[in-house]
Amino acid sequence: MKKLFTFLFAVCIFASVSAQINDGAENYASFTLNPTGTWTWNDVDQAETYGFSGIAFENSGSAMAAIVFEPAATNPALTGADPHGGSKYFAFFASTTPPNNDWMISPRLTSGGTLTFWARSYIADYGLERFKVLTSTTDNQIASFTAITTGTYVEAPIEWTQYTYTIPATAKYFAIQCVSNDAFIFLLDDVQYTGTTTSIEESNIASSVYPNPASDFVTFATESNINKVEIFNVVGQLIYSNVETNNQVMVNVRDFSNGVYIAKIYTNNGVSTQKFNVVK
Repeated sequence: MKKLFTFLFAVCIFASVSAQINDGAENYASFTLNPTGTWTWNDVDQAETYGFSGIAFENSGSAMAAIVFEPAATNPALTGADPHGGSKYFAFFASTTPPNNDWMISPRLTSGGTLTFWARSYIADYGLERFKVLTSTTDNQIASFTAITTGTYVEAPIEWTQYTYTIPATAKYFAIQCVSNDAFIFLLDDVQYTGTTTSIEESNIASSVYPNPASDFVTFATESNINKVEIFNVVGQLIYSNVETNNQVMVNVRDFSNGVYIAKIYTNNGVSTQKFNVVK
């Protein structure tokens, strides 16, 4: 039976969701660097990082903006660094060429809102960890951001502390920047944004998705070779990711709940987005 494809050219798909971000790092694999999903990460300093003597974990010492850290899963388990909630958090390890310049940037915003998160310094032996909160009224490029925190930076104490910031209606993005200067680990947990954002926003290549709605399998097709497929739920959480080497990719969605999903399809020629439904 011949398959009929409908190709979409230069179409942008936006999924706007209220109270969209509620991220305690629980949905990412432990010890993943700069995890794909909600955030855009930018490791500006590009330096390797300090680790622990006698405590091992995957990606220890790597260059990073941040790592999904699970203290109970290190070898041996790390004490004195419990998460604020759950079992994981985002950890910004000290750069070996200080200061840190590591960015965690939001999806595109469609309204103002309230940003809250919990943060702390792991220890104060080398000085407290430093951070800024910034917003951009244009794009998510580093040069476009302006700090909304007062002073040169905020210092996080060694106890978990909640921070709340009002994100103005003119902001298109917000960011949390680690600017610690030869300290050790900036811990960040339970990041929430109450407002509206767009979880997926770009599509610049031809692509198709079928069947739609799907119940067992969904196929993504493009005119060029697919390198990777990522699937997000409507709140921007990454629920599927796989490296590919074909111009048609079939994904098993039998274990997906009923609802709307958004796929990012990476090819040699760019990135496409497709929205599809799972109905069983």
